[in-house]
Amino acid sequence: MSRTPRFVWVACMLAGLAPAAARASDGDWVAVPFDAAHWALEGEGTAPAPYLGQPALRIRNGAATLRDVDLATGSIEYDVAFQAEPAFAGVYFRADDANNAENFYLRVHKNGGWDSNQYMPVVQGHATWQIYSGAGHGSRETYAIGGWNHIRLEVYDDAADVFVNGRRSLRIPQLQASSRHGSLAIDATAARDNASGQVYYANFRYRRAANPRPADMPSPLVFAPPGLVRTWQVSDELAAADADRRAAARDWVGVRWTALPVESHGVADLGRVIAKKAGTHVVVARFEVVAATASTRLMKVGYSDVARVYLNGALLFEGDNRQYSHDPGFLGIVGLHESVAVPLLAGRNEIAFVVEETSGGWAAEAQFVDPGTLQSAAFEAPSRR
Repeated sequence: MSRTPRFVWVACMLAGLAPAAARASDGDWVAVPFDAAHWALEGEGTAPAPYLGQPALRIRNGAATLRDVDLATGSIEYDVAFQAEPAFAGVYFRADDANNAENFYLRVHKNGGWDSNQYMPVVQGHATWQIYSGAGHGSRETYAIGGWNHIRLEVYDDAADVFVNGRRSLRIPQLQASSRHGSLAIDATAARDNASGQVYYANFRYRRAANPRPADMPSPLVFAPPGLVRTWQVSDELAAADADRRAAARDWVGVRWTALPVESHGVADLGRVIAKKAGTHVVVARFEVVAATASTRLMKVGYSDVARVYLNGALLFEGDNRQYSHDPGFLGIVGLHESVAVPLLAGRNEIAFVVEETSGGWAAEAQFVDPGTLQSAAFEAPSRR
């Protein structure tokens, strides 16, 4: 059961007079009724429908994009209701026409669990929940089933706070999408085993305003131990067979490379280089290490979804971290969960990851546990994006 971005870009549809709600002054709360004049509606079961005595919008598998609104900082509030059936229900903000957005959503079926909600950036159309997990990306929350839950987001320039039913539930110290302003949308996705459940939204309103980062907002956690690869060279998208052939032959003729710094938690988000399309994506992510003498070093690795690691052209490691690939509850969260012994030669060594992605986040991560005298430009702190 995975999360796929559903927001709809409607800028090309919005010629003509903007609704009155979109013309409110900055600092004013704008209450937005759920009708076609204010929202672009799409998907299964997406329609205005009263619920629990409130005018509401019903969504089963679909989305509603607010017309002609551009929000950078400010506040977003709404009520959401659902049944005890597997579903995702969330809000997108700062959504741009290049498929970048910030996304906060509830995992209805994980009510009370550590992963009952999720913040993730949408990066060039990629849902990234497997990459962005843990502190600053989710919190344990208990929701009312069959009744209204009140959600409020306070959006700052580079961070956000989320309040659930009047209590601060999640602090997001670092908003990580590349878009700094954009449209608003809400959506719902019913899981395959959701027989009939619907998601209802009511009382949606927003406020555009300067919203300074709170003084007590934590700093983003930074993971940068010795031996961590902090900058990767990422290829163009390749066919899987061609990527493996090139990695084995060390044949990079005609391949263009992009330097990609890792995120603050040490993971390279490969979706920042290649936009999402249908099907499986494959790139090579590589770096070089210089060893004073021949030695075998332990390297921890993380990846999503499938990786094959080559050392100087020789296949060294192959792993599969797709969701459900290990057991029915396996999520495929990216981290340094596997290790491989790397027999380095004296001098320059090339390490190339062939990484395949289908859903949930496209990533590579590597760290030499005891780098000692190993040298690599890849270990150096990258310049800020």
